[in-house]
Amino acid sequence: MLLVKFLTFLLETVMFSKNDLVICGAAYGRADVTEKIRSLRKDRKLSVKASDDFFDDSWYGVKKSLVVVYKYGSNSAQLQVVEEGETLEITPPSTTVSAWMNKKLSSLSRTTAGTTVSRKDESTLKLNILGAAYGLSDVTSVAQSFLAANQVFDKVASNAVWGDGGLGTKKTLVVVYEYGDNFMLNIAVEGDQMHFTAPPPPPLTILGAAYGLKCVTEKVKGLVTGEGNRSLIAVADNKTFEDGWPPYTKTLVIVYQYGKEHPSITVVKENHQFEILYSKRKKINYSADPCTLTILGAAYGPVDVTDKVRKLVKNGRTLEVEATNAVFGDPWRGQVKSLVIVYRYGSKAPRIQIASEHTSISLSDREPQQHADQTETQNLPQDDDTTMVDSRIIVMGPRIASALSPPGKSSPNEAAVPVEQVETVTNGKDTKTNLPSEVILVSSELI
Repeated sequence: MLLVKFLTFLLETVMFSKNDLVICGAAYGRADVTEKIRSLRKDRKLSVKASDDFFDDSWYGVKKSLVVVYKYGSNSAQLQVVEEGETLEITPPSTTVSAWMNKKLSSLSRTTAGTTVSRKDESTLKLNILGAAYGLSDVTSVAQSFLAANQVFDKVASNAVWGDGGLGTKKTLVVVYEYGDNFMLNIAVEGDQMHFTAPPPPPLTILGAAYGLKCVTEKVKGLVTGEGNRSLIAVADNKTFEDGWPPYTKTLVIVYQYGKEHPSITVVKENHQFEILYSKRKKINYSADPCTLTILGAAYGPVDVTDKVRKLVKNGRTLEVEATNAVFGDPWRGQVKSLVIVYRYGSKAPRIQIASEHTSISLSDREPQQHADQTETQNLPQDDDTTMVDSRIIVMGPRIASALSPPGKSSPNEAAVPVEQVETVTNGKDTKTNLPSEVILVSSELI
């Protein structure tokens, strides 16, 4: 019996801790009193008298209403409204442990039944009207129907639109709504227009992008569109990004960031359409230590392996990782995969490395700093090195590696990098060959 009571106590503690009283918004007359109402919460309850003595007189000579929109935990929001002089009471719903468990089990069964949310539904942030009152009338459902498809609310606070309101004096329209994790409140006096819209998302920044073994960061930056350049829609194909790894089927990997929020990653198979839309995330603060390594995003084939790569970082500074199924599993059977890592040291500019399957990537804070519009290769000639490839060819300039070597025979840490010039020596005469600044392929097996 004591064990049952103890288990019941633990379950109730968990249940109630996840269902605390949340005050979304509150108004008394023409005044926003949300913070004052929040300060009155006690033991998941609230009791307050709607009076000028407590809230001050925000509307002299007019009988006011007190409107409170609230919810318990993740439950649906509710609205209560009382007129001046009355007491507003909020008490938690009577939920037993068994009822709570039944609700959880029901939710689990619905989830395992195959309910899914599309990528667009997950990433599209929308306004949500939680509660609305006109005078003493709850007009939440009416307000929700007035929220236009373009996320604009624009209505007059009048009896013609909202009904009489039942207060007998001049009234206010109070609307409480949420956007992301933020609660907001608007108040309009009878006869005035109420207008609000979804705030624009923060600016979209492309931190790094790769198509096959080719860095396409600048190309992806040029595709960002939408109002204020805050979204992106395109097709991952050779026509858009050029063939970065013939003859293999490729993936497009894009690591991006909205404002100063945590980076996100999108991975798309070749010839598939994709869309990047704003999804609110927590803020991120990069280390001020220029030697601290932050993995912004990583993909192996068509799979996001960011968390896996982050766990492989040693001492917060270095990374040695092989692009193999032994490390990441085989997310794309029958296809040769690429490993893409976008990272930064401290608050320096993002950088990117790309490797084909069966090669490896090495990151160190001692490397020269390059931006994410250039791919990097490890353990290959430095910019001022001259390395004899055979008796007739000398390779000079940025680091170079093969992008077409057969799987299993590639040189370590290979990646395609922009190269402006290759200098060759033929029959004792130097000649300079100007080449496209896209991808130069030289097999390091010749070294």
